[in-house]
Amino acid sequence: MAKNRGLFQSITEDVDAALAIEALSPEQEAPAVDLSGGPLTMRLDDIRNPHNAPHGKRRPDMARYLWVSPEKCRPWRHHNRLYHLLTAETCADLIEGFRAIGRQQHPAWVRQLRGEERFDDQGQEHDFEIIMGVRRHWTVSYFQRQGETNKDGAPYEFLVHVCDKLSDAEAFLLSDADNRARKDISDYERAHEYRWALEHLFNDVITQLANALQMDRTNVSRIIKLTEMPPELVAAYPSELEIQTAHWRFLAPYFQADKPGSQASAQRILACAEKIRALRRDGNGKAPADGTETFQWLKAAATATPPRSSPETLKVVHAAGSGQVALKVLRTARSLIFELPHAARASAEERREILLAAAAEWLVD
Repeated sequence: MAKNRGLFQSITEDVDAALAIEALSPEQEAPAVDLSGGPLTMRLDDIRNPHNAPHGKRRPDMARYLWVSPEKCRPWRHHNRLYHLLTAETCADLIEGFRAIGRQQHPAWVRQLRGEERFDDQGQEHDFEIIMGVRRHWTVSYFQRQGETNKDGAPYEFLVHVCDKLSDAEAFLLSDADNRARKDISDYERAHEYRWALEHLFNDVITQLANALQMDRTNVSRIIKLTEMPPELVAAYPSELEIQTAHWRFLAPYFQADKPGSQASAQRILACAEKIRALRRDGNGKAPADGTETFQWLKAAATATPPRSSPETLKVVHAAGSGQVALKVLRTARSLIFELPHAARASAEERREILLAAAAEWLVD
């Protein structure tokens, strides 16, 4: 955590002293804005909506803080978040916080898009790309899709800090420092982000990348190797978010041509992956319930060891905050099992409520 804070501070120090001045006419004085805690802890009361600017004038040389429509923004193409996997469960903490305060409190960091880069692959036009704050963007978009307003009856808007001076390298480091300490960022997401940075920002020199990230070179290398996992195996998992570096570290040697027996092992792993996908397509309860079970199936196929008879999965409940599996109800020939994974990152109270609800549902006379 200390390293992450130091990394974040080094990236933001050049803009930390900038004033949050928006929509001022030349005759007006700048409002007093408290930036003593850094640009992410500024007061929001003095931020102006650009649509209400007197005479439509702005001081372009100052840092800009704007309230904008989320439709005008898209994630940076190299952001480490898989946007399509964000849900109300993975953003539950933000949804609760926005409702309590009535607005977004901390601005997202964006860069302005110009020319052809304004258009995404579907031809949709955007004004800004989000460097940091993708979950905040998803949350505001969620409120707008739901037609939900704040306690004052006003629609939620997206607060952004425009940082056009950020280079791609600074944007990469800022995004990584913002999310690395969070437990809901997956190895798979980080792997693809690090691979891109290695090839495009750090001259394919992994030591340079590791030094910039303030990480051990070996750990960075292991994370990046996850991008080599065949797509057939990726598709076998319930979600890319459940793929761990350790999974591919174990399976990768079986896909090396120079290892004796590797070809047969690789074929067994791929066949197992196809079987898992078929079970999930058919809604079969015998399919592995999460990433850990999926890996155990693939591991058993690699070593030609018949997997132990798996219990039938009757119910899976996810933690509200982390989105991870908080409870699994399993049935064997002789027993009913209530499994509470330690990795759920749910509070004791939430786990208790989930367990009691499941017990009331399944423990019937």
